[in-house]
Amino acid sequence: MIINKDLSIIILEEKHIQNLRKARNMRAIWHYLSNSFLINEIQQIEWFKKQSLDNTKQYFVILVKDEFAGCIWYEEWDKINRQCRIGLFIHPKFQRKNIGYKISKLFLNYLFNDLNLHRIWLLCLESNKKAIKLWEKLGFKEEGIQKEAIWRDGKYHNYIMMGLLEKEKNVS
Repeated sequence: MIINKDLSIIILEEKHIQNLRKARNMRAIWHYLSNSFLINEIQQIEWFKKQSLDNTKQYFVILVKDEFAGCIWYEEWDKINRQCRIGLFIHPKFQRKNIGYKISKLFLNYLFNDLNLHRIWLLCLESNKKAIKLWEKLGFKEEGIQKEAIWRDGKYHNYIMMGLLEKEKNVS
């Protein structure tokens, strides 16, 4: 999938996993993910092999002028109820350039229109105001709070659950 000549999203392949691991191990990224453990090269390779065989999830690489700029994915794909959970991170070098919005809009269209999903949901740290603003701009609404679900910086933080129904989508 390509947005323009400079911005694209492609399926994650083995050749991308070292860039993915390096970005994933940056504090600016793992700090907002559910798992804060750092990942070594062997763990990354094993993770890639395992996820590649799992048809309930799919990872995509975000490229800006062929340079790794982040990752977007779906997981927990429930084919019966036509829903999945999504996630996204943008490499700090590429943040504040509207890339997250453009990629997310494209990805949501793919999920709703091509994979025929009815509902998409996500979890976001309550303190991640930039991400919450992005998802709200795309039409997501808060559905609930997982109280003190994530341990960061010596204290527990709430997870905000957000969802978007196909009929409510703000992407076309």
